[in-house]
Amino acid sequence: MALPRIRIAKDKAELVKALVDFNGARGPFQTYADAIVFSATLGAKYQKRVPLGVISNTEPAPISLEVFISRGYDPVIRLLAIAETKNTKNSLNS
Repeated sequence: MALPRIRIAKDKAELVKALVDFNGARGPFQTYADAIVFSATLGAKYQKRVPLGVISNTEPAPISLEVFISRGYDPVIRLLAIAETKNTKNSLNS
């Protein structure tokens, strides 16, 4: 079974690309996954959630959950899920 992919909202795609140090851009993050995890934790801190709406069909493409796991972000994602749902069971199918 394939792991889920993290999608980027079309109206946020340019911002996410600008945050990554890639193709001449001098952003503060090395990967899209780094930028997304930072954004998710910042949103959680300020209790700000925005629906995705229209999904970007170009760069950045949906990011496999495997990328986040390989970068060590799975505990952060689990904690964000627990904080949002108040449920310690079934966070990323532990």
